[in-house]
Amino acid sequence: MIPYKIVRKDTDSVMAHILDDGNVEVHMPFDAPDQAAEDVVKLHLPNIEKQLAMRRKAIDTKTSINYSFHPLLFGKRYPIVKREGEFCEFNAKDGCFYVIPGLRQYQLKNFLKNLYTKIGNNVFSNQMQELSERMGVRYKHFQISQHTTPFGSCAARGELIELSWALAMTDKEFAESAIIHELAHTKYDDHYSPEFIAFVKAFCPDYDEINARAAEYEVMLRADGWILFGGKS
Repeated sequence: MIPYKIVRKDTDSVMAHILDDGNVEVHMPFDAPDQAAEDVVKLHLPNIEKQLAMRRKAIDTKTSINYSFHPLLFGKRYPIVKREGEFCEFNAKDGCFYVIPGLRQYQLKNFLKNLYTKIGNNVFSNQMQELSERMGVRYKHFQISQHTTPFGSCAARGELIELSWALAMTDKEFAESAIIHELAHTKYDDHYSPEFIAFVKAFCPDYDEINARAAEYEVMLRADGWILFGGKS
C-alpha cells in the first residue's frame, strides 16, 4: 500500500488526489471511517501508481540539473562540473562551475544568483567608486538589486544606485557602460537630452553600440530561465 494522508473536509465523497509534490491525499467527510480512505486507495491503486510515476518523472525532469547548461559569467559561458565537496564554486583557473553531486536545478540557480550577487558587490562597487571619481559625480548609496532586469536604476540623483545581480552575467564592457549610465543620472534625470547623452558618451564613446546588447542579454536570460516569458524574473 502506498502512503497517503487523510484530509477531512466538508464533502460527501471519498477521493484520492495526487499532489504536485508527488504525495497522495485522500479527501473525505468528517464522519467517514479511516477504513474508507484505505478502500479507495486499494480500489484505484493501479491508476494512482501510474499517476505517481508520471508526477515523479516530471519532478525529476524539472529539478535535476541539466549539465548541458553553461551559465554565463562576464559574457562567457562555462561548463558545470560535478565534484565532491562541501560547497559549490566558480574556478577561474579550471574555467568551470564546480557543483556538489545530487544538487537540484533550483539549488544550482540559488548558488549562481548568490555568486553573481557577491561578484556584483565586490567588482561593481569598486567600479562605481573609480568611475564616479573619473566622471566627477557623487552617489550616496549603492546596492545589488534582487531583480533580474532592468540592469540598473538610479533614484533621486544618486541617493540610491542599484545594479542587478544579473549584470555579472554580461560582458565587462556592457557592465561598465551600465554603471556609467546610472552615474550620469546623478546629474541628469532624463535619458534623451543632448546633455545626458553627451555626458555618457564622454566616458563611453561606443555607448549606442554597447547598449544595444541589452536586448541580446535579455533574450539569453529568458532562454536560460532567469526571466519567464510572462515577464517576471
